[in-house]
Amino acid sequence: MVLRFRRLGRAESSLLVESADLATRLSNRPHGLSIDPDVYEPGDPLAFAYWPRARTNNFQALLYNQGWRHRVAAFPVARFEDMAELPWAGPMACHFHWLASIEDDETIRRFKAVLERLKDQKRSIIWTIHNVLPHDQTDIAAAVHVRRMIVEAADLIHIMNERTRELVEPHFSLDGKRVFYSPHPSYLGDHPRTVTRDEARFELGLRPETTAFLSFGAIQAYKGPEELIAAAQYLAENRPDFDWTLIIAGIAKNEELVNRIRRVEALERRLIFHPHKVPIEDVQYFFHAADFAVCAYRSSLNSGAAMLALTFGVPLVAPDTSAFSELLARGTGIGYAPEDPNGLATALAAAAECDRATLKARALEVAEERTPQKASDVFFEGVMEGLRSGRRSA
Repeated sequence: MVLRFRRLGRAESSLLVESADLATRLSNRPHGLSIDPDVYEPGDPLAFAYWPRARTNNFQALLYNQGWRHRVAAFPVARFEDMAELPWAGPMACHFHWLASIEDDETIRRFKAVLERLKDQKRSIIWTIHNVLPHDQTDIAAAVHVRRMIVEAADLIHIMNERTRELVEPHFSLDGKRVFYSPHPSYLGDHPRTVTRDEARFELGLRPETTAFLSFGAIQAYKGPEELIAAAQYLAENRPDFDWTLIIAGIAKNEELVNRIRRVEALERRLIFHPHKVPIEDVQYFFHAADFAVCAYRSSLNSGAAMLALTFGVPLVAPDTSAFSELLARGTGIGYAPEDPNGLATALAAAAECDRATLKARALEVAEERTPQKASDVFFEGVMEGLRSGRRSA
């Protein structure tokens, strides 16, 4: 139970064992166990299967952490086909997250068949829209087809950006669908915060007075690391009086990109490059050492990296786009126009000279508003109300 709740365990036992375990845990809840998927009343326990399981961050653990308080038992499945194979007779919701792996004709065919089976089994289908389309996917037509497919099948759609409806409109429409909003949770309480700024800077080899810009997270082209390096080179050439360092850290998702970054020489000692997975206990060293977190994304709908930065009270440098405009409007960082070729370099220079105390306070304020407990409560309130509304409509 504890391992499953902390997401350290996973569904590697058989589906029968998973279902039996789930039934046992739900039947022990004070309200008892419903066995009719057509009968769902407020307070009934709900099985909540989700796919795919995130392996590079704790987003799902944070999103689901108040599940039991809402009488929901959340558990991962290894394959999307498992959603329709669980031998479970009671009420169940099937929550889908990222769909980038569903791209070839055969996988799309199997996914469509699973959605149809779930509808026949009267299981509720929920989809969280993390991105408009998968990052760097070449087959746009297939990606759009998959998203239209799940929108049509979904009983409920979860968004974390209030502009999602208009932003997805060029590719698929949410008109007529039941949609609810709950924000991306912050990571307060999830990451250790025991080291001091001085200790963190010592570990990274930074002087106390140096302005440190941090780009943290999986190293991928859509996050704009090359644009960030170009802006840093521009800053080095045009403002040699500034004392600053650029840190790029995160798991290497694109080896060609990593190799190109390794060959950068113009920044000399101003670049700290760590293309490796950072253990959760070491994340604090990077953020406690940083003055600003740079999110130079080419495109994005939501950003877990931005919320992680705010969790540590680190202000943002980010494009004034849909993914960051709300956070920037709250005074959590410095924005720039993405179409301006020198916009990012100008923002870095402005950051190096600004008063950071207010930005830091605003960052922590937003993180506190979106603690995992608060964000999870809002999420499950939206889920339960949405499912009840769907039952009433039916």
